[in-house]
Amino acid sequence: MLIGETNGRVYYSQNGMPARDTIHVGPGEVYRWRSHERYVSEDGLRLTLDALFIYTVNGNGQLVTDAQILDCRVQ
Repeated sequence: MLIGETNGRVYYSQNGMPARDTIHVGPGEVYRWRSHERYVSEDGLRLTLDALFIYTVNGNGQLVTDAQILDCRVQ
């Protein structure tokens, strides 16, 4: 569920969230994951969010995460 900060509109996931995924990334490895989510409000407005997540494990074994929002639109 998402709630609009400026209008208070509530959007519900159309993709059956929550999603669970397990990955293994070792030191020096990079894992990229793209998410394409769709949400709909009770009045029929649709919110589409397309994001790219990049997980990197540095040489010390520490996880570094970067998320980039590629597209976000309301229809």
